[in-house]
Amino acid sequence: MRLSRILDNILQVLDNREKDVILRRYGLKGESESLSEIANYYNLTRERIRQIQQKSISKLKPLIAENEDLNYLFQEAKKLLEPIGSRSAKSFLQLVLKSFNLQDFELKVFRFFSLFSPQIIFHPSDEIFDNFYSRDEDLSQVIRHSLKKIYFYFLENKEPVPEDLVFKIVLQEVKTHLNQEPSKSDIIDLLSILKTINRNPFNFWGLKNHPFIEPRCLKDKIYLILKTNGSPMHFMDIYKKLKELREFSDISSTWLKEYNINSLRNELIRHSDFVLVGKGFYGLKEWKLVEGTAKELILKILKEKKKIKKEELWQIVSSEKQIKKSSFYVYLKQFKKIKQINDYLIYDG
Repeated sequence: MRLSRILDNILQVLDNREKDVILRRYGLKGESESLSEIANYYNLTRERIRQIQQKSISKLKPLIAENEDLNYLFQEAKKLLEPIGSRSAKSFLQLVLKSFNLQDFELKVFRFFSLFSPQIIFHPSDEIFDNFYSRDEDLSQVIRHSLKKIYFYFLENKEPVPEDLVFKIVLQEVKTHLNQEPSKSDIIDLLSILKTINRNPFNFWGLKNHPFIEPRCLKDKIYLILKTNGSPMHFMDIYKKLKELREFSDISSTWLKEYNINSLRNELIRHSDFVLVGKGFYGLKEWKLVEGTAKELILKILKEKKKIKKEELWQIVSSEKQIKKSSFYVYLKQFKKIKQINDYLIYDG
């Protein structure tokens, strides 16, 4: 089946200008063009081009609906919408491209016909949904209803939600309304239809404008890395984690930006949200960590206590800082105003 030949035959019902407007408008003659761009080309108003487009589509719709080859093609293509019966336009068209071994231009033609064929339902993008396909109108309504409930769930919660919980909610909706048990990849595809929802590399879902989902700056990314880790990290480990996160292919492009090590260190130093807790180790201020290096903390405690058991000092310092016991002993030897009597350390200053 040559889709380009079917397109040529169907477009014969249009005059030259109508045909050119359709080809330009739907990207069948290079990149798709706006009404304004086509209006400028023909020296007509934008409204006049819209009228020509609508008139042309009304001529084409019956021919698309009556074409047996197209009807067969869409009946076969609808099988790719299973098991749920709906898919995002992006994933559906990718499956069509591979399954029917189409060329790029033929996929554009397929997409054009799919917009007006009664054999398959195309839902255009709006404020809540991205483009998606359904096998019939009834299912399209069910999908919109279920996804709206999920969308409002995110609006009400505001904060990102763990993926396991999100999947549980979606699975319940699909089971209730469609009696299906979709796979993880099918659920992810269904969620991708929601225009303002996304997930981060740590498998949390939420509104795209949340800094944990689509971080606006390096500081937000560092904060989330530390928050997820749950304990202080060396700046080199934070840098390595940033590089690892760039390998995730199905997350927001905001995570893909590259940074150098100096930029990372500058962010850690200049923002009060981060606290230096050891040599190169940083934590979050909200964790109530003692700021400064282990050596500085040792001296601070000795100055305050004046006299303290060495083991007690070690317990305090090691609970606050990431430090080896050998380093602890080295630091003690470096303080000239400290002397040891039996188990006690005495600060003489």
